[in-house]
Amino acid sequence: EDELEKEGTTDPMYRVAPRMFKHLIGKDHVDFKTGQQQDAAQFLQYFLEQIDGAEAKHDSEIASISNLFSFKTEARIVCNTDQKVKYKDSAAETMWSLRVPMEVAEVLPSDGEAKEEPEQKKQKQEGDDAKEIPTVTFAQCLDSWSSETALDDLRWPHLQNAVHPATQKTRFKNFPRYLWVQIQRYELGPDWQPVKLEVNLDIPETI
Repeated sequence: EDELEKEGTTDPMYRVAPRMFKHLIGKDHVDFKTGQQQDAAQFLQYFLEQIDGAEAKHDSEIASISNLFSFKTEARIVCNTDQKVKYKDSAAETMWSLRVPMEVAEVLPSDGEAKEEPEQKKQKQEGDDAKEIPTVTFAQCLDSWSSETALDDLRWPHLQNAVHPATQKTRFKNFPRYLWVQIQRYELGPDWQPVKLEVNLDIPETI
């Protein structure tokens, strides 16, 4: 601490207010330069891009900081006709995006047996009635991401480019040093407008 004080790093002049930080990073972005509410995940990714660009200008040989968060996934695709397997790698990503499987969401009991479960919130409605909000666990989000999915319109070169159904499973090809996870709390409604999901998320402190 004494060394830090000698260097002046505890001086208030070296502190950056959150509003100043947001202005500095987002001043050249069409959305982030405004005062409107923005998506935190998009801001983080844009922030990484700005850091990578600044580092490249000073030293093109230095490894970009985004490499600390970068990973790829690998899809294993199996043809249902002859069980031929092919693999497809994703582009490099810096954020793991997980959907919320609302099909498995359930309202947890509120009696004494569920004391360790996350607190149940109530959705305000007209009158005295309140709708109980269902819960989805983080493990269920993982299961949804890694589950086998069906592909109906895949063309296979070894079958003269004919269309045959297939199944697909996705796994990590490599793990980053630090993993950012985004829970997709919005989905498209019938009018193609984003709708926020009314759901509690049970996420453990240690994964």
